[in-house]
Amino acid sequence: MKTYARIDATGVVAELLTTDADPAKMFHRALRWQDVTGLDVHVGWITQGTGFAAPAASDAPSTVSDLAALQAQIATLSAQIAVLQAKS
Repeated sequence: MKTYARIDATGVVAELLTTDADPAKMFHRALRWQDVTGLDVHVGWITQGTGFAAPAASDAPSTVSDLAALQAQIATLSAQIAVLQAKS
């Protein structure tokens, strides 16, 4: 079995796939797959030249801040919905 990394348009590993088949024949040809068998590669890592690197700490997504931002957006939208409903 081989392990393949799907590389998104920004050069980031979007997913890993372990298979005996050729992913280029399994998925749409627009998807970019790279054989990473035997390499220490993880989702979210960035392509660098011929290898991969973990994202810098500042590039790594912060789940807590992302969650807080989404909750703030929900609160704002909820308030806007309440105002619109009151006008109806």
